[in-house]
Parts: sequence; structure tokens; C-alpha cells
Amino acid sequence: LAPFPRLQVVASGGVGFRQQGSLGLSVVSERFSEADQNRRIFVASYSRSLRHGLLLAASVNRIRGNGSDTGIGVTVNRIVGPRISASTTLRSQGGETSTRMDYRYELPAGPGFGYRTSFVAGDDNAREADVAVNTAAARYSAELRHSDTGRGWRLQTQGSVAAIGGEMFAARDINDGFAVVDAGGFGGVRVYLENREVGVTDRRGRLLVPNLRPYETNRVRVESADLPLTARIENPSLQLVPYYRSGTVASFGIDNSVSGVLRAVDEDGTPVPEGARARTDDGDFRLPVGLDGRLYLQDLREGTHVEIEYAGRRCAFDVGPVGAAGRTKGAQHP
Repeated sequence: LAPFPRLQVVASGGVGFRQQGSLGLSVVSERFSEADQNRRIFVASYSRSLRHGLLLAASVNRIRGNGSDTGIGVTVNRIVGPRISASTTLRSQGGETSTRMDYRYELPAGPGFGYRTSFVAGDDNAREADVAVNTAAARYSAELRHSDTGRGWRLQTQGSVAAIGGEMFAARDINDGFAVVDAGGFGGVRVYLENREVGVTDRRGRLLVPNLRPYETNRVRVESADLPLTARIENPSLQLVPYYRSGTVASFGIDNSVSGVLRAVDEDGTPVPEGARARTDDGDFRLPVGLDGRLYLQDLREGTHVEIEYAGRRCAFDVGPVGAAGRTKGAQHP
């Protein structure tokens, strides 16, 4: 167990060959307080996608220093489902050889859970298991390991507190940028970051979204289907570029509007003829009247002034309390 290096320099690069896979090379130079502990590590890796959801990865590393060593590893990974994978790894390092098998149910980007089970066979047999849970306010995890040399366990929780817009939010660990989604006061609205669900808005219509890439474009959107029919949204998707470990408010211009169909009749109770035009609050006469005097209006509110023009005549009325049943009678003008 060597101490931490006082200086570490890492250089790495890679190249892709399309269908033939990709090749990478890394060189790590570490200097310690004791000169005889200085070392260099060379790592070459190769990966390639195969058929049937298989991924092949191989690596070779060489350590030069006080006691040189060479290690090799080969991993075959198979994607079983959207968040499920299984892998087998063969590794040889320092004269010891082991085979490791992992089964993973990946932790989602938003609230949810994930787990991993592992079996290691070789010079040191071991069994491992861990489970992690994401909530809106924190991340919790538990790990267990049992091997020939002993057993151990670990419990861990991670979280953050952020202040923005005069409000406080509890969230999972914030390492980069973050945003507070404003859904116009509507709760239970799903929020997506790069098309991955990261949570739902609370009863205030707010959600803190962590792990935004700083100084880069992050696409955040809300699920329009979760909004009521009376809600109006300017843009369900936004592009956010936050500063490092800084936040921004993502406002989608969501507000609550009421729409409705009115039936307009004249003083004698005769429906306004089809093809008449209407306007609201001194706008243009561009709203058509349909059969039986039916008129569809958006953004209805008490006091909305409506005028209808037809056959050289014009009638006007004001909308009564929104949601109240009954008839609104207006004045007819020549």
C-alpha cells in the first residue's frame, strides 16, 4: 500500500476503426517522496462490438519501477436489457489468475434502484453484492463482500443542498452544473435530461436536476402528456448551458389557461349564422363561428370581451365567471 504520489502525470489517446473497434494507449508517471517508489504504468486497450449484443474488451498493462509487473485482462460483456448486462473477465496480474462474473441492473439517472452481484474464482475466491437507490434528495448504497481472506460491508449516502431563486433544494450529489425545472406549478410532471428520465416535479411544480455538463449544451424537456388539458406550454424542450457547479432556472413558459366552446345567439334566441367572424379584447375578426352558433375560444377568463360580426351587424358580450353554467347575453348593434 504505497502512499499517494506527490506528482502524477497522465497522457492518453485513442483511435477508432469503425466496425473494427477502437484502440487506446495510456502512460502514467508517478513520483513519490521516496525515489525508489517512483513508477511508470503503460496501458494498451482494445474494444469492439460484436453480434448479439456482445462487447469485447482487452487490455495489457506494464508497471516499471521497484518490482516490475505485467498484467492482461479480457472482458466479454453482453447487454441483456435496457439496464441489464452480464460480463465475464479473465485477468492475470502479479502471477495470480482470476475469473470474474458480474450481473448488473444499472442505476437509473433519476429516482430508482440498481444492483450488482459478482463471483470471483481463482487464487482468491470471493462473492460480492451491492445495491444502490436514487431518491430526489440523496443516493443510498450498501455493499457486501465475502472472500477467502475475510469479509466486509459498507453503507454510504451522498447528497447536496442547493440554493437558487430564493429557494432551497435537496438533491443527489452535485459535481457539475444543475438546473431547477419550473413546470408552472404543476406537480407530477416527468422531466428528461438528454431523453433520460431524471425525476418528476414536486407539488410546487419544481425539480432540481443535477449532473448537467458545464459549459456545454444540455437538453432538458418536460413530458407534455403529464400536463392537464388546460395547460399551455411555450416550448417543452430547452437547451441549457450552466457554469461549473452553478445552477440555472429552466422555465418552459407553462401556465394554466381555460378554453371552451360558446353558443352565441341573438336577442330572439336565433344562433349566430355559420361563417360569422369573432374577436376577443379588440383583436382581429379571425375566429370563425361554426354550426349552431358554436364559437371556440382560448384563454377564457371572466370579463373577456367578445365581438361577433355578420351580415353587416355586430353583437358583443362579456364572458361571465369561468366554469359557471348559464347563458351570457350581449348587446346587439346595427
